[in-house]
Amino acid sequence: MNKAAEILEFRGIPFRLARRRVRRARIEFVLPQPLLVVPLRMNPRSVLEANGDSIQRRWERACAKWREAARLTLLNRDEAETRRLAEAYLGRYSRILGVDCRELQWRHMRSRWGTCASTGTIRLNRFLRHLPEPLLAYVVFHETLHLVIMGHNRNFHRTVARVFPHYRELDKRLELYGIRMRHPDLGTVLVSL
Repeated sequence: MNKAAEILEFRGIPFRLARRRVRRARIEFVLPQPLLVVPLRMNPRSVLEANGDSIQRRWERACAKWREAARLTLLNRDEAETRRLAEAYLGRYSRILGVDCRELQWRHMRSRWGTCASTGTIRLNRFLRHLPEPLLAYVVFHETLHLVIMGHNRNFHRTVARVFPHYRELDKRLELYGIRMRHPDLGTVLVSL
């Protein structure tokens, strides 16, 4: 029997079980089923029993988030329009921050909306074409600010809050669109939950 495909049910939640060479057990609430990773000799049921209430709360929050993500409407802006918008925002934010982006690139990314290299290159996720313009603007600002402040420290967040006072809400929306991006068949998956 393939251990990686073993399913363990707990309180109605079907966990994929993975036994690995790790020190501690962990649970990853990912679609289509949460993943329980345990050390090779650990009893997985004991992990679940010891953390049952916490697991139940996290599962309910994850399912609520997945349902909310499934209700999102994806835009179908063409690539040229998306690039034009991003370049306009990049120009505006570069002037405000007094920085110069050497190159703007577009990539398919599985888990990021954008990246910024210390060389001055910003890479944006092509999936941004499906997001509302305020989220696109926020991602461009976030990456442009990394040309000034590379990390996500207090100064970074303070600067983001000056331009986007509601940035925490935007981060939550981006998380939901990220779920939608990684799971285009989300509605079908949720029927089985």
